[in-house]
Amino acid sequence: MKEWSIEFDIPHPLQLGETLDNLVVDLLGALRRFSAVAAHDVLLLSVRMSVEATSADVAISKTRGVLLTALHRVGFPGSPEIARIQVETVEQLARSLAEPNIPELAGVAEVSKMLRVSKQRVSELLKGNRFPRPITVLEASPVWRSTTILRFAQEWERKPGRPAKVAARYAEKPGR
Repeated sequence: MKEWSIEFDIPHPLQLGETLDNLVVDLLGALRRFSAVAAHDVLLLSVRMSVEATSADVAISKTRGVLLTALHRVGFPGSPEIARIQVETVEQLARSLAEPNIPELAGVAEVSKMLRVSKQRVSELLKGNRFPRPITVLEASPVWRSTTILRFAQEWERKPGRPAKVAARYAEKPGR
C-alpha cells in the first residue's frame, strides 16, 4: 500500500464571500480523515486529499466518491463536476513542493555579470535582433529568464573592441 495525494478541481457557481468560505470550512470538516486541504478562486474549488491505496486508480476511485458525497452533504449547489484530477504519491508531492516554482530571473545588472559586459553593453545588445527579448519590462529593468541568457551566451560570437563601422567613423573625423 502507498499513500497517495489526489487533487480535484471542481468548477463552482458561487461568488467569493462568506457562503463559499463557509462551504469550504464545512467540506474540510467532512473530509477530516483524509487530511484534506482546499483553496478556491472565482471559478474553481480545489481539494487535495490523502489516502492509502494499492494503486493510483484505486486512490482516485476511493476519494472521488467520498468527495462527491461530502460536497452534496455540505450543500454544494447543483451537481458537482470534476474538471481535473491529479494524483501522485506523497513522496512525489514532497519532491515537487521542494522545487522552486518561479524561474530564476535576471535584470540588466545580472545579465551584465552573466555575460561579463557592462550594463550599457547589455542595453546595446538588447537593441539588436539576435539578443533574446525580455519576458517583461519593469520600470527598473527588462527581465529575462536566466536560462535564456545562458543559452544566448553559449551561442554568442563575441567580438572584442568596437564594431568596424564605428571604428571607421571615428578614424574619418579630423582630430581623432
